[in-house]
Amino acid sequence: VGIKLNGYAGNTLVGGITSGAGNLVANNLYGGIVVAGDTVVGNAILGNSVYSNNGLGLNLGYDAVTVNNGLVGSGANNGMDYPVITSASLSGCGLSISGYVGSAANQSAFANARIEIFKSNNDSSGYGEGQAYIGYTTTDFSGNFTFNGTLTISSLGAGGKLTATATDPNGNTSEFGPNFQLASVSGTCAISQFVDTTKATQLNLTGSGVTVAVIDSGITTQHADFMNGSNSRGIASAKFGLLNLTTEDVYGHGTHVAGIIAGSGAASNGLYRGMAPGASLVNVKVSN
Repeated sequence: VGIKLNGYAGNTLVGGITSGAGNLVANNLYGGIVVAGDTVVGNAILGNSVYSNNGLGLNLGYDAVTVNNGLVGSGANNGMDYPVITSASLSGCGLSISGYVGSAANQSAFANARIEIFKSNNDSSGYGEGQAYIGYTTTDFSGNFTFNGTLTISSLGAGGKLTATATDPNGNTSEFGPNFQLASVSGTCAISQFVDTTKATQLNLTGSGVTVAVIDSGITTQHADFMNGSNSRGIASAKFGLLNLTTEDVYGHGTHVAGIIAGSGAASNGLYRGMAPGASLVNVKVSN
């Protein structure tokens, strides 16, 4: 099990609602996150990336899927009912979803629940898992919800599947709801995947005075992105156990990694810049 809450683990927060608070829970033999024990309640499980687990991604009671009964009951996390998505459409980057929490629509017992929407990795159970967090909304006074947001993840298109969790005002999170296949798609949505260094740039944090060792296939130290005038920021090089006599990068992988870390963007006229463009580099070649 990736994360197991039992015994005195009530009122525990797993993940969170702020950027970077979520956990990655993957590739576990007996499930992703388990809330075990009838008295273990108030556990809010928010913003996590859960996928490729052998068993349910999120399990209340360490058993099979806990089917909705329309009641705020007993058991792990009070047996919180999961969301049921009834419609979803994607127009360009605009994603619209509607559904309800409970055994049917219009159940006021589930008012004001936080609904977190995820891209599903299509677990064999048909419920989740929630691989990529998309966004959240809140149920109305009748336990129904709508979500209208801008897609911020890639690889979600026609045939892609969505799932969701519900967390009541007391912090009880449900299991992942049933997968819903996205069939209505129009237009295109181009999403760039990049390392966001906006804040570091605003604070003028360039990595100057910092030295980073790149242990890889070598670095092309005279690459334009690693030059400071006529001098390379590659201040030292070494190689280990290789027949190839040069410490320079023959195949490009190490240079690519070094560019992500400390590329200045000079070779692309500033379009592609690393996280720390002022850092010095130590080139440690351990493979071809």
